Amino acid sequence: MILRHLSAIILAWGLVFAPAAAHETWAEQVILIHYGEPGGPLDSYKPEQIRDLSAIGGDGAALAVTARSVGGSAVAVSSPGGDPAAVFYAMQLGHYVITGDDWKPATAEAAANAAKTWTGAFTATSILAWHPSLAQPRGRSIELVPLADPASVPEGQPLQLRAFRDGKPLAGVTVHRGEGVPPLVSDAAGDLAVPVRKGHQVILGNLDVVVGGRTTGHIAVLSFHHP
Repeated sequence: MILRHLSAIILAWGLVFAPAAAHETWAEQVILIHYGEPGGPLDSYKPEQIRDLSAIGGDGAALAVTARSVGGSAVAVSSPGGDPAAVFYAMQLGHYVITGDDWKPATAEAAANAAKTWTGAFTATSILAWHPSLAQPRGRSIELVPLADPASVPEGQPLQLRAFRDGKPLAGVTVHRGEGVPPLVSDAAGDLAVPVRKGHQVILGNLDVVVGGRTTGHIAVLSFHHP
């Protein structure tokens, strides 16, 4: 699941007749919320799965944002007040129940009646431009907070992160770095360090809370672009 800039150029061609004179052409930059694998296929989702959408501007102040559906696999975020420095939101992932050896999507009613369930959500921070306030938690259910501007960390060097839950440092958040690579886990102070790579980077921190047969997946997402 990633945020990316899309520069959409709309060109209108026509003969110089009176009706054509009413047409215009423009370029627009928007922010898209995608769901899927970075660099891979995108999955469709419902716009109402996006909750708690907010943003800050380049001065760190809250910035009003609006969202609209674009096709079936994206939500466009725009702000009349200027370009956001960072966008924050939650994406509800719904309910799943175990069927045989596989997890299958289920309604809330079916999940309530199942013996073993999984319900989860992403809590995402997407950094577009750095502001010092991004090194502080925002008090959300779970979040990965960079302690420095990711773009200032040399490629291959570790970016210091701190995991938080409801504004308090959180131990035991797991960051998986690929098959065959040992995961990273936040320590008692909530700290962990993830190597930075060039280009667009998405870091997922996961904490599963299990009560009986019911698992709630809290997934913190941090994304940014390294030059």
